[in-house]
Amino acid sequence: MGFPGSSSLFLIIVTKNSCIFLAMVYTENMSSFKKLSKRLMLRPKDFSWSELKKLLAALGYRETNSGKTSGSRAKFMHKKHAPISLHKPHPKPILKRYQIKQIIEVLTQRGQLK
Repeated sequence: MGFPGSSSLFLIIVTKNSCIFLAMVYTENMSSFKKLSKRLMLRPKDFSWSELKKLLAALGYRETNSGKTSGSRAKFMHKKHAPISLHKPHPKPILKRYQIKQIIEVLTQRGQLK
């Protein structure tokens, strides 16, 4: 079990210094998550695919592609929720307005975004 958005936690040693260090890692990652989620909620015209991947990773999703024929399709899998399926934006890696709207709706309905 880890903290949201922290993929580099590997060992917890029960001492004051280690706990303080791990808490700082959690705070840093949580701050990044808050910034990205607030930015998404503003529905910016320049929200990038990489920003979306970071946001969804912080929520526990992992990106999967369906083999060689997946093309620009991507799925974000979660242990407790149904997958989120999207087309990767191209030629520029900037999400379309309808994608931002759909992502906000889905994450809000799931209680993952406020």
